[in-house]
Amino acid sequence: MGEALQQVLHYERGAWDRLSATDTPVHQYRNCYLAAVLWADDSMAGLHGEQEEPLHADQ
Repeated sequence: MGEALQQVLHYERGAWDRLSATDTPVHQYRNCYLAAVLWADDSMAGLHGEQEEPLHADQ
């Protein structure tokens, strides 16, 4: 499995000790994860024809 995907799985599972073993700051995982979740929510809303305001990571 790719290193990036493995790190995402560690983040989703709350395996913080495994994330801290990398050179990437943990807050970057949070920011990227939240951006991906918001993108997925916006994409699903578009597929279902919902016309809601797009969500933003800074909310």
